Amino acid sequence: MADPLLQVRGLTKHFGGIVANDAIDLDVHAGELHAVIGANGAGKSTFIAQLGGDVAPDAGTIRFLGRDISRLPVHRRAHLGLARTFQTVNLLPAFSAVENVALALIARDGHAFRFWRRATDDCRVTAEARAVLDRVGLADAGHRPAGTLSHGGQRQLEIAMALATRPRLLLCDEPMAGLGLGESDSLIALLAEVARDIGLLLVEHDMQAVFALARRITVLDRGRVIASGPPAAIRADAEVQRLYLGAEA
Repeated sequence: MADPLLQVRGLTKHFGGIVANDAIDLDVHAGELHAVIGANGAGKSTFIAQLGGDVAPDAGTIRFLGRDISRLPVHRRAHLGLARTFQTVNLLPAFSAVENVALALIARDGHAFRFWRRATDDCRVTAEARAVLDRVGLADAGHRPAGTLSHGGQRQLEIAMALATRPRLLLCDEPMAGLGLGESDSLIALLAEVARDIGLLLVEHDMQAVFALARRITVLDRGRVIASGPPAAIRADAEVQRLYLGAEA
């Protein structure tokens, strides 16, 4: 098997006397969707924040594309090909959908001076932004202010902005939160399509989405890994059933 895109070893984080993450090991390969699940307080948010660079680990290593990125700032990780979406949608609501994606494209290319003019003045940037919107199912919404899109549409737009950076690995933090049934189905289909081309690490409470999408699942409890494996093995694991899946398993 090829080397993993992401290799986490012994990742540990304390907040005072609280152990938020306790020596976590995890790999994500290209073309794989790896889900991380656990009850509230299990350490999922701290874990993904460390991967993204928002929180510094106390111990352990994060290797991406073979490089130790454990101490790199967020923007350096992004330039290497690590992208992230958040629990709370992070958009410019007054800007159109195509302008939001165009700004992500400009940031990717490092042309900061372009912020002095409209992002959509560059025909090449606009064309690429519209192509990305088409990929996520927002081809007809490019002109609409991001703040007027449905919650599901805003989730799709945030993924479009992440994809505009041409990531090798995408970190998704609870993208299903607040979605209706139809919107959830559409986003599951989108994430499945995205994960065919890049690695995707999904932190999620929606078990329907997790078991529909994941090739591998890691379960956290009080900051430690209690199980990791393919979905069938996780569903059958007695400790996982007792602590988390319960009757649903």
